[in-house]
Amino acid sequence: MDKTTDYFSEISRSFTHSTASEMISMQAILVLLIVVLVLVGVIIVMWFRSKKNTVYIPHGWVLEPQSIQKNLNEAMELRSKMELQFHSESNRRRSTFCSLYEMSADTVTMECSTLKNISRNWLGKYVDCYFRIQDEHHNPLHYMFTSPIIGIRPVGNDICHLNLAMPNKLELKQKRAALRVDPPDQYIMGIALWPEKLLSDATHDMNFKNWGKPVLSYIPGKRAEIRLVNVSAGGLKLHVKRQNAKECGLSFNIGDRLFVLLDLWEPEAGQRNRYWLLCRLQMPYIDFETRDVDLGLQFMRRAEIVDNSNGELFWLSPLRDNEVDEIGNWAMKRHLELYREKGIE
Repeated sequence: MDKTTDYFSEISRSFTHSTASEMISMQAILVLLIVVLVLVGVIIVMWFRSKKNTVYIPHGWVLEPQSIQKNLNEAMELRSKMELQFHSESNRRRSTFCSLYEMSADTVTMECSTLKNISRNWLGKYVDCYFRIQDEHHNPLHYMFTSPIIGIRPVGNDICHLNLAMPNKLELKQKRAALRVDPPDQYIMGIALWPEKLLSDATHDMNFKNWGKPVLSYIPGKRAEIRLVNVSAGGLKLHVKRQNAKECGLSFNIGDRLFVLLDLWEPEAGQRNRYWLLCRLQMPYIDFETRDVDLGLQFMRRAEIVDNSNGELFWLSPLRDNEVDEIGNWAMKRHLELYREKGIE
């Protein structure tokens, strides 16, 4: 009986020990699983946060300080002529030509020989600087940057030095969005044009469904009442056949405002980009022989459609220098694409 009791006692102790070990193992596995789940949760949160905080960097921007100094140093070594354009409240900006004289970690010194009556009031004022260098294949690259004047020093013989703060970015862009491209037809997804629609209080009717049918439109393979001749960051040029120009009911006077819907294909992203643009008619030209009309349009404002709305638009922030950066980037990429494929500028 004692042996039997000892036997069962030993089994009970063994079972209790095994059960305790299994419980400890299960607890350890549970703790490990919780740690893994927490880590996965942290990774997911960090991924969404980084994705949300991702900053869009336009094509052609140079942001690395070393690359900025390298490009400026090349311009200085080449004695590249630079154009300084002074900011002003009016659309007209005073310009002067200069060269890059010297650089430090914080400043860029420009040598100017055409400035007269220099003023200390320029201190703190911003200027745009346009210059050109060459890539490794000796192809021209047009850059610009914006920087404040932080120092003025006359050096005699009508020559002065302007100290500018070292820019924090360079933009691959020609002066005043002059770079225009005749885009490939397969990249034009659609164009529609309406005359400006105003309400009784002189504000814009921001519901495009109230505008009616476009007076002129282009739909690939269906309708071709207008054709996009070229486009840049600052505007576009449209060609209208004589009959379509006659039937659309527009007078085409300088200063007329038109709403343009422009759909462009972005091959790099594989998507269509839509732009709602209020434009000013800058240069209507009627061909003497054909009576076809070319419309030079300047971008004035840009709008976007309200999500889940019934045709409502809202204005985006005012355009800097009447330029749409995304369209300028798109035109620059098409320009570089054509340059590489056909060897044209």
